[in-house]
Amino acid sequence: MARIVRFFGCIVLFVVMVGCISVPTRSKVAQTNQVVQVSVHTHKVVDLQSAQCHAQKMLCATNKLTQPTTKSVPAAPTTTTSVTQAVQAVFAQINQQRAGAGLPALTWSTQLVQSAHNHNLVMVAADQLSHQLPDEADLGTRITRTGLVWSSVAENIGTGTGQSAQSMALALNQSMFAEQPPDDGHRLNILSQNTLIGVDVIVDGSGRVWLTEDFGRPLS
Repeated sequence: MARIVRFFGCIVLFVVMVGCISVPTRSKVAQTNQVVQVSVHTHKVVDLQSAQCHAQKMLCATNKLTQPTTKSVPAAPTTTTSVTQAVQAVFAQINQQRAGAGLPALTWSTQLVQSAHNHNLVMVAADQLSHQLPDEADLGTRITRTGLVWSSVAENIGTGTGQSAQSMALALNQSMFAEQPPDDGHRLNILSQNTLIGVDVIVDGSGRVWLTEDFGRPLS
């Protein structure tokens, strides 16, 4: 689906799809995968905690994805300086957005970067935007496998074409932050009480940009 966005007086046409999910805080005595899976997979719970589908967006957590009419298998992604710069730009943008809301900056987490990158690779391979693809673990389990012991986690994902890696990633994140209640699940994740973040950006062989933002709060 196409969306027109104005940047510095320019009109840019690009394709955007975004999604978000949030796993509520768990107590020290409720740390089993079963607790996490109930929170993630029960759509009623997810719907209450994440944004509904926008007219120009798709939110994967509500299972309202539509398959593209023409689907191609993207070539293997590559890591470039431009992608690294895109990641750092999104990280800086998120902390600027939090600062504007009077919230502390998020701390960079290599464990959440690992989780975000692995999920991006799975989405690129499937050419599909989703928080959990077939044979993939749910968000909580994915992050636990990185070694992070967490009390809450959340995730924003998006994809689009038509711009450079950095411009597209920043546009996706800004689109998430610009959401308005009650359909503002992505924005709430950005402004959550989580303290850690990992961001990953991939540009696939067709030039499509994939963005995953994983948020977390350590269990104290």
